[in-house]
Amino acid sequence: MISNLGLAVLAVCAAACGALAQDHRPLAVEYAAMTPPMPPEAWHLHDPSRIVTLGGWQVVVVTGKENADDYLCGLESWRRANNGAPWQPHLCLFRDKPAWIAEELPDNDGAFWAPDLAADGTLVYSVANGFEESGSCVGAARWDGVGWRDIGAPLTCAFAPDPAREIEAIDPALFQDGDRLWLVTGGGLIHATELDRQTLMPVSGDWWAPDHPGWHDLAIGPGAVDDPEWVEASMLHRRGDWVYLVVNWGACCEGLSSTYELRIGRARSVEGPFLDREGRDMRAGGGSLLMTSQGAQIGPGHAAFRRRDDGADILSYHFYDAERDGLPWIGEALVTWEDGWPVVTRRLPLRKP
Repeated sequence: MISNLGLAVLAVCAAACGALAQDHRPLAVEYAAMTPPMPPEAWHLHDPSRIVTLGGWQVVVVTGKENADDYLCGLESWRRANNGAPWQPHLCLFRDKPAWIAEELPDNDGAFWAPDLAADGTLVYSVANGFEESGSCVGAARWDGVGWRDIGAPLTCAFAPDPAREIEAIDPALFQDGDRLWLVTGGGLIHATELDRQTLMPVSGDWWAPDHPGWHDLAIGPGAVDDPEWVEASMLHRRGDWVYLVVNWGACCEGLSSTYELRIGRARSVEGPFLDREGRDMRAGGGSLLMTSQGAQIGPGHAAFRRRDDGADILSYHFYDAERDGLPWIGEALVTWEDGWPVVTRRLPLRKP
């Protein structure tokens, strides 16, 4: 049964959203058209991007849900009016899938993963053949003031590029460092490359490959170098002379059984090497603990830093909510800096559906 809020959103969209392209259908309309409709108590956000202000709203883009029960979104955007306001459904992205996905990843189930947003609205996201098949790519889209338009080709793909280990092109994030734009991505191995700011394609013109001079290997998981445990969901952040790399160790996507935790290192440049507090190289399994499960917030992941209007540094992240049977949601925490390292000091109150 649709809530009064859902009905109100539908009414507003019927009057004001008619100009939206089919590929940018209001998410409330998508939820209402599902079989059965998705009620607010079932709303959930997974793998949120950083929080960006677009069109006067604070916006995140998140992983799409399984394309079933008449739900067809590749990704979703959510928005809120200000820091204290509740998150509300915004747009259903990529109901019409970019043509390159069928060519590169024919077994994709329609859902795209773990997007990130730049301050200008540029969007990057990952697409995979699924958990059982190899193959993953990073796509990109530009914000046009109404929605996002795919650029028409992948930035990089991974089809077993290194037979000795699993390396995926997933969980991309953008990093603007001065006049240079970087992409950091990867599962199993975190790697980065500079992008052309006009085309969004790698400056090198190539996808990642072992020892490629245009790509920089940044981190692996906490196991031995020849058998590392999983690492993914990377992001870069500059503060002063340091560039910080935050990654996830552990397993996601298992609800309250998820073991995600945030790990961090720093370097003088994107090229690395990134070392943790103890001086361990993240390319050899180093990484200092930044955040782990606490209370009802299980498996925090997909971190992003932002500076609030009052000057406070905020870390956003997703978690699995023990108070909502493990549904994922977005959290925020205050961060202070001690001896050049971020410290999570307080998790902020949540507004849930």
